[in-house]
Amino acid sequence: MKKIDLSGQVWSQFEQAKARAQRLLDGGSTGRAASEYRRCAGLLRQYAQYAVNVEGRKQWIERESKFEELAARIES
Repeated sequence: MKKIDLSGQVWSQFEQAKARAQRLLDGGSTGRAASEYRRCAGLLRQYAQYAVNVEGRKQWIERESKFEELAARIES
């Protein structure tokens, strides 16, 4: 069975979640912003699956961890 490339949809969801997280953070809703940044991390994890090579996948996973760290900093 052929795998369908959904990377464009995943990236679009990531961009929307990132914008929503920033708006929430700017508005003072830190808990909800942290949740959205965690959602961003999860979407980057999904997006990494579409990388064409191991190095690309590694870069997306590193970026994912930065969003997890950001969410943790916001919560504390």
